[in-house]
Amino acid sequence: MSKNIQSCNSDLQLRVKAIITEVSKGKVKALCEFGEVSAKLKGSFYRNGSLLDMVLVVGDNVWLHYNDCGDSMITEICERRSSFVRTDFSGHAAGYVKTMQSQVLAANFDVVFILASLNQEFNLKRIERYLATVLSSNAKAVIVLTKADLAGDAGLVAAKAEIEAESPRKLPILHVSEGIVDPRVVLGLNAAAEDDLAARPSHHDGHDDHDENKTAEKK
Repeated sequence: MSKNIQSCNSDLQLRVKAIITEVSKGKVKALCEFGEVSAKLKGSFYRNGSLLDMVLVVGDNVWLHYNDCGDSMITEICERRSSFVRTDFSGHAAGYVKTMQSQVLAANFDVVFILASLNQEFNLKRIERYLATVLSSNAKAVIVLTKADLAGDAGLVAAKAEIEAESPRKLPILHVSEGIVDPRVVLGLNAAAEDDLAARPSHHDGHDDHDENKTAEKK
């Protein structure tokens, strides 16, 4: 079957892999080999108008039936290798909440950059909270200290020492002066992240074919 579809044909549907690029007010866009397409979830993901299990987020890998003249149909959501999860206290203080829910914000990323300014608003506790979220997501964290030129050499050294003292493991810490960071450093961090991901245990261990690990489609 040729993948070069020239005309609208609802009977001709190809099953292709895609990544979710936008989820907004019920509208979903995904990037596949044919470019960015509009898409929707297969009806089996719903019960009484509500999603049964997983809500789509940016970064999700999916399988869809490509439709060249309308919405493509998402038939499978692949297992996430990483995810940002926000705890929802439903408007209550942490000590008073009765039902705590979790909301996934994004999925399938390898590196997260945590930016912190070395001005009067430098807040070590805030960095610790961000860091805990990143490390729990199964991604690699990189700290980026901005406005290093305002802090001076002594201020930069002190900030790095504070972060390293509170970090559960050794982390890359970059600094930016006058908005400039050497791109070669970032590229090197990307390579280091791949090595770090390969060394960390994964929930995929023991499975030969990742694509067959389904997490969503209900029959």
